[in-house]
Amino acid sequence: MRGLKLIRIGIIAAAFCLVSPFLACGASSSQSVILSVQSLISRGDLVTARAELSKALTTDPQNGGLYNLLGIVEIQRGKFDEAEAAFAKAVALDPHLLGAWLNLGRLYQSRLDVDPALLQKAIDAYRRALKLDPHSDEANYQLGTLLEWSGSFEESLANLGALSAPERRKAGALALRCADLAALGRTAEAQRAAHELIAAPDFSEEAVKFALPVLQAKKQDELTCTLIEALVHRQMASPETLSNLAAAYERLGQLAQARQTFDRVAREEPTQSRPLMDLARIAYKQHDRKGALGYLAHARDLDPRNPTIHFVFAIISLELKLPLEADSSMRKALELAPDRPDFNYAMGIVSLYGHDTSVAIPYFQKFIKLSDGDPRGRYGLGIAYFYTGAYEKAKQEMLQVTGPKATGSGAYYFLGRLAKLDGNLEDAESEFRKSLARDSSYADAHAELAGVLMSLHRYSEAKHELDRALQLNPENFVANTNLLIYYRRIKDPRASDQSQKLHALEKKRDQSQELLYRRIEVRPY
Repeated sequence: MRGLKLIRIGIIAAAFCLVSPFLACGASSSQSVILSVQSLISRGDLVTARAELSKALTTDPQNGGLYNLLGIVEIQRGKFDEAEAAFAKAVALDPHLLGAWLNLGRLYQSRLDVDPALLQKAIDAYRRALKLDPHSDEANYQLGTLLEWSGSFEESLANLGALSAPERRKAGALALRCADLAALGRTAEAQRAAHELIAAPDFSEEAVKFALPVLQAKKQDELTCTLIEALVHRQMASPETLSNLAAAYERLGQLAQARQTFDRVAREEPTQSRPLMDLARIAYKQHDRKGALGYLAHARDLDPRNPTIHFVFAIISLELKLPLEADSSMRKALELAPDRPDFNYAMGIVSLYGHDTSVAIPYFQKFIKLSDGDPRGRYGLGIAYFYTGAYEKAKQEMLQVTGPKATGSGAYYFLGRLAKLDGNLEDAESEFRKSLARDSSYADAHAELAGVLMSLHRYSEAKHELDRALQLNPENFVANTNLLIYYRRIKDPRASDQSQKLHALEKKRDQSQELLYRRIEVRPY
């Protein structure tokens, strides 16, 4: 389980100096040297302690216990390489020196945030300690922790089970056991362990944090909620832990609880933009676009140099049909991060809503260079060329993206429109049908196909396509326009009512329908 947050480092590092004389040096060492050095360490006089050890090692260079004490001094001095060398020398001279193996394990474990590759060395050190003392609570507990981090959940459970009864009942061990069981899919047992943990006298936020990385990695969100809700009930939850609770609610689809919890985090951390961005995401999922923009505006005030905030603000503004706000925010995002592919793509989309769609062209071209072959770039570029009247360029771009699922239906649709503009009705029909073969729910393609069929005097087929288009989208402008044409051609008296409906639709016609925004969308989340 690489990447899990290492949460016991400070506790482990603090344990080095507090060892018994016999764990530190062995019974054969000079008791006076041992006591003197330990006293100097406790007073923080590391220079003198190191000098005394150097002097003692001059007369007794094969004493592994003295090297073990030297390692402890080097740890206190922050000299980790020297400490490792000293502990390694200690166990080389005396392989049965339990304290040295424990100290080596502590050393490696304390450095995992710097060098994750030390995980196996720490595991090996604790395993050597257990060969010397199979009942060592420290070795069993720490080895159980490390095995859990490495994903060896069954082995971790075995070491936790080897703890003495009092240690097994402590919150830290119960948290690790809960996580191991959850990771193994033994949910009922994990729930029992969670309730034991909550009932433990030393139940704490720190203990819950032992379990959270595995619970989150294994998507055990209900257990996560159970544990953190208990912390909330006892007023023990920090903003960071509350954020974990809100995220679990979100994954469970409990958006109201997620929003309420993120709101509490935002109130407890009023200068932080992250909780506001979380709130904006939840509001967006609740279809509260205006609320999302409100949170983002506040986040933008707190963190104006964060390009992601401007990017998300722009996309939601576009969805709310606020193109000027979208353009302004997207430009700011690009100013802060000019080489982000998704930003250039989004700027291209935003630019399609302006009066001059040619402005979108360089953004899609840059996206193509930055995105390593993402077909949406050529599709967007093809649309920009189409609306600027560069039809041959549009055709060349669309021909390159008919294959991918994300762009195939839309590419064939535009190829159909281009064929129609050239007067090639048979080709246009073929391209529209290819578009619908990729996506039968494409109302615009049904509507355009109906228009071609009417031009070919195949009115029955045209009516079928119009009915399907209007079933998918009753306010589709092209479908309603072609329906009016159909009624007039067959002299249907419903033409008058249809004309009035079309007039009303024209008043509220949204440019996004013409530009097919949903076909080249970029999502904020």
